[in-house]
Amino acid sequence: MEVKILAFDPGPAPAPGEVEQTSLSDLLRRSDIVSLHATPTSQNRHLINQAAFELMKPGALLINTARAWLVDTNALLQVLKSGRLGGAALDVYDLEPPDPNDPLFRQDHVIVTPHTLRGLARA
Repeated sequence: MEVKILAFDPGPAPAPGEVEQTSLSDLLRRSDIVSLHATPTSQNRHLINQAAFELMKPGALLINTARAWLVDTNALLQVLKSGRLGGAALDVYDLEPPDPNDPLFRQDHVIVTPHTLRGLARA
């Protein structure tokens, strides 16, 4: 598929050989799709905020299947309404279970699904 995979991880673990480890700001500037895969910590609350959205390419996509904690939902809503962000796919929300009247659910370029661990139970 001729894709370049970039990763940002503040930890010391090196990225696999086919993955280019870079800074968060570089990753945001260069990526067409940003997918979040992190556990919540005191350092990463609203890691993706207004400043992060301003670094992203116009039309970029955001996927958050990790934790709502990572994304400033108000900033996400504003960047979606402005049309600068191409879209978002979410399965985590500030309020769980999510409020069906959440304005994110009324955005044209948002895909929402329930966050589930079904099928991942240990035997």
